[in-house]
Formats: sequence, C-alpha cells, structure tokens
Amino acid sequence: MAKPENSIIFISHAAVDNEIALSLKCHLQSALPGSDIFVSSDPEDLPLGDSWVQEILSALAKAKLVLALTTERGLSRRWVWFESGRTWFSGIACIPCCIGKVRKDGLPAPFSSLTAMNLDEVDELKTLVARCSEELNITANTTKDQLAKISEELIRLDIRAEERQRTLEDPFNSEMSREVERVMRGLGPGEKEALRILLKYGELTDRVAANKVRESGKSTNQLYFLNGLHDRTGWLQLTQMSPYPNVSREEDRFAILPRMRPYLTAWFERNRET
Repeated sequence: MAKPENSIIFISHAAVDNEIALSLKCHLQSALPGSDIFVSSDPEDLPLGDSWVQEILSALAKAKLVLALTTERGLSRRWVWFESGRTWFSGIACIPCCIGKVRKDGLPAPFSSLTAMNLDEVDELKTLVARCSEELNITANTTKDQLAKISEELIRLDIRAEERQRTLEDPFNSEMSREVERVMRGLGPGEKEALRILLKYGELTDRVAANKVRESGKSTNQLYFLNGLHDRTGWLQLTQMSPYPNVSREEDRFAILPRMRPYLTAWFERNRET
C-alpha cells in the first residue's frame, strides 16, 4: 500500500532521551514498512550544517502524527512543549508517550487532556502501533513477543537516560553511586532497613528507628542503629541530641543528608528485595 504524501511520524523528546527516541523510531519503522519517522537527534534526519530549527518546523508541518516522549526529563524541556503545542493549531494528532515514573494518568495539563500511552506496557504499545498504522494508512507488521521485547528495551533505555540526567545534574553522580554500593555491601539487613525507614519517615529518633527495624523482622539483636550509621557512613545528620546524652543516646534524632537522599533512594529502588 502506497503511503500518503504527509506520512511523517514526528517524535518529540528531550536530548537525554535520544536513545529512547531512536529505539522507538527503529521499531516503528520495522512494524510499519514504508513509514517516515523524524527524530531530531538522528543525524540522518538532521544532518550537520542544516538549519535545525527550519528542519524541525518543516517536519512538523509534514507530520501526520506527533509522539511526545513525556518522561520526567521530556516534561522539563521547552522544546517538547513547543513541538507538542504546535499540534493544537495544526490539527495534527499528538500522543503523549509515557515511560518509567511518569504515567498516563498523572500527566500535567494540557497533556492530560490527550489520549496517552504507557510505552512500557505491552498492550499500550500495541495500541500505539495500531494508532500509527491507522493514521498513516500502513498495515502494521508485528507480534506480541516482539512488542514485549521492545517494551523491555524501552524500560532499560529509560533507566539509562535517568542515570545520564543525574550525571548531567551532578558530575559526582557516578562516584557517589559507587560509594553507596560499596558501603551498602558492608551493612547488615537491620542497618539497611534502618536507612530505608529513615528515608521513608524523614526524621526519627534512634529508639523509634530500632523499634521499627525489629518490627520488620530484619534484626532482633541490635539495640540501636542510627548513631552507628551516622559514624560509619557519614550519610546522616544529627538534628536533635538526646536530653540525657551521658545516660542514653536513644533519643538522638537523625535525618538523611539532603545530598545523599537521591542516591540512597535510587539504591533502594534497584534493590527492592534486599
């Protein structure tokens, strides 16, 4: 079946999400033979020396469908909003494509008023391919097993993009992540649980933290945790000293240092069963 004149699918994305966009382009082209998919970070779509703004506007003018990668990173980029916003005035369909932490039912306005997809869910990805097939009048060629593999790949690429974003925001990200991994390997289950609980509640006394750890079943022997973790890791800050420090330190109150919270949160997300 011949493709119509305006058959471009335009993928709008943050620069740090370029691997996700290129992967989606590759798989959509495979599923929709003859489709023309524009990704501004692809050198074939935007060669060096070309007027990139004009090329983007030209591709938007020819687009039959705009897919906006509405990741946390994408939603913070003005160009994603600009490219998506142009569809409101041109009548082109725009589909917000969510991956990772951003879900279709939690999008901000005006994206929340559009029919969105969660690309890391196989059924949603199947729906997207079907919608692209309908918009471009091109018969789709894909299987459920292929869609499952694509979904898994997009999830991996989203994790990589998130790590790259953290590196851009913090040049010591890799070094700090390695330190957290190294120190965590030396901690016992009760100490790890104490850190997790402290992250959850924000601020606790050593006595309350110890009670919660014992309730979790992660430890029955250790009396207190936070004072020891404060000295061993350097990740905690003492926010209030026990009124009777010479008698007991169980009322010492601690919190996780703000700088360490994202690294420890990321560690617990990667090790949910630990």
